[in-house]
Order: sequence, then C-alpha cells, then structure tokens
Amino acid sequence: MDRPSRLIRFILLLVILTLLSVMVLLAVQRYMDARTPKEKIESTVAVRSYDDYFDPYTGEDKLQFIEFNLLSEPYAADDEQPGECFYLAIEEFEEASYLYIVCMSDEQFNNYEDIYEFTFSDEESLPVDTGVIYGYPAPIEDDLKALTIEYFDLFWGEGILTEDNFNDIVGTFYLDAAYQER
Repeated sequence: MDRPSRLIRFILLLVILTLLSVMVLLAVQRYMDARTPKEKIESTVAVRSYDDYFDPYTGEDKLQFIEFNLLSEPYAADDEQPGECFYLAIEEFEEASYLYIVCMSDEQFNNYEDIYEFTFSDEESLPVDTGVIYGYPAPIEDDLKALTIEYFDLFWGEGILTEDNFNDIVGTFYLDAAYQER
C-alpha cells in the first residue's frame, strides 16, 4: 500500500473517532437534561451548605434540604394536590433525633423506599446511606398538626408529642418537597 492511501485512512479513522466522541457527549448531555428536578438540584449542589438546612421554626422562604435515615409511611394526604402525601422524616444523629414533616409526591417517596423499608424492619443499626430531600418551608396547619400527633401516638405512645410541646419538637413549618419551583 502506498503512503498517501495510508495517510487518508488514518485521517478518516480520526474523523470517525471524533464523530463518535461528539455523539457520546451529546447523548450524555441529553440524559442530564432529561433527569428529574430533584436529581438536577442534587447534582448542581456540589457541597451542601448547612445555611440551607431546613429550619422548621423560621420558615425562611428559600430552597432548603434535610437529611434523614428513617421515614414513615404516608399518614396524611394533601387534599389540594393529588399524589402528594405527608411523611415523618427522622434524622438520627449521634444521641439525638430530629423529627420533620415532609410533603412529597409518590414518585419522590419511591426514591426513598429503601429507607422506608429499613424503618419498619428489625435491623438495629442505622443504614449507611441517608436520604436528602429539597423543598420549601410551608406552615403547619392545625389539621396537619392533629394528624401528626395522632400518627406519632400510634408508634411511640401517647403523651410524648402533644399539642403543648408540638412546636418545640416539630416546629411550625414542614418541608414541601413536592413543590420545587418558586
């Protein structure tokens, strides 16, 4: 084979490899654009700032997050938004437990099904992975407060969470993870 035809084949091979690389990069970009909003938010937050950790007492109107390692079943439905329910998310950290009310869609709940299953299993050690969910604060209304106390009483006993200590233990806001855009 003569030298010019080898050079042409080499150049042709380089062009084909370049085109394949561009196609792969475009496919990856399309995949990234098609992901759900929750996944997009989590992938763009390189390091979570604890200034953005959900504060159930202040209700600062900004995107916030919680980490949790225990998750209840849905105990109340959002009447205004079909397919959205309220859950208790619990963060067990060292010797303390933090109780949060979270509203999330059925699809979001499916992302944390392993944590939910662990919560109601007989395992004693906490799972290695914690759930992280983002949302906006929303005020806890009286009917949600009553349902939360009733649900809490079923699992941990009556009198632990009461009308009198509710705001101190749970706060006055829940994390609305189903409502992402503001």
